[in-house]
Amino acid sequence: MLFDNFYRRQRMPRALFLTTFLVFQFSLSNAHVGAWHKGMFCLKGNDGTDDPNSSAAFQPLYMLPKSKWWFHKVNNCDQFPPDDGDFLELPANGEFTVEHAVNRAFTTTTWQRPVLGVFGDGQDHPDLGISDDGKDGECIVLPNMHTQNETMASGTAFAISYVSEINQVTPENLVVFSVLHNTPWKRIATYQVPDLPLCPPKGCICAYGWVPNGCGEPNMYMQGFRCIVTNTNTAAVLSDTDTDTVAATLPTINVTDTRLTNLTTNLTLTLTNTNTSLTIPTSTPTSTSTPTSTS
Repeated sequence: MLFDNFYRRQRMPRALFLTTFLVFQFSLSNAHVGAWHKGMFCLKGNDGTDDPNSSAAFQPLYMLPKSKWWFHKVNNCDQFPPDDGDFLELPANGEFTVEHAVNRAFTTTTWQRPVLGVFGDGQDHPDLGISDDGKDGECIVLPNMHTQNETMASGTAFAISYVSEINQVTPENLVVFSVLHNTPWKRIATYQVPDLPLCPPKGCICAYGWVPNGCGEPNMYMQGFRCIVTNTNTAAVLSDTDTDTVAATLPTINVTDTRLTNLTTNLTLTLTNTNTSLTIPTSTPTSTSTPTSTS
């Protein structure tokens, strides 16, 4: 009924309207996957409006210099912070949940009625990633997760910087604290939080990133969040020296080469500077982590 009323008001032929709607749906599903939460930068888009169908934060960062891909500066996503008071909350020794999706419309962050599914394109896909016996699976393009199945998904990571402004974050003070193997896959993804100290009074800056194993162009993804640490008695980090102390206790990243690669928990403990992109040393995980579904 909604569709009927729409094309009547617009004097649009039914066949043309349905074709337009299907093309729009395909373009959303064929977009790229990112992590959605009210604490993210560029939640509403990057044009100053509140776009319920935004995907600006997840455009690929392939073949860009660091000055462009760092916190998705290429399309000014770093200039659109979350609303005041909206943070990604990180309970120390606990867990937090984000939504992996290709568009805001397929998450609970949209102000319109969301289209929610098991996967990040609003669909359930009961047979996604299943291949015939003895045959390699085909690359999944709907949704576009750059993988053949869950076991081959490259993994995603969250990092934290104990500064309160995104322009203060550097490779030296950004520390990976949580890695989730075999993601992105389903919409709901839950990450573990170590015993982090409190953030400064105005909060911390967090980053999310991943790079596909294959299945298409070797893109990379990075986005920013305002975040706070909760449920901890550890004092706030107030200086660079304190930040270094925190970094020494966490699994962090080694910045060396051309781009992010497979994310694993066997990450080095030192951050080094680069003028190009990020690479994370890889190893084969011994087990598969399954995201916990939450309401």
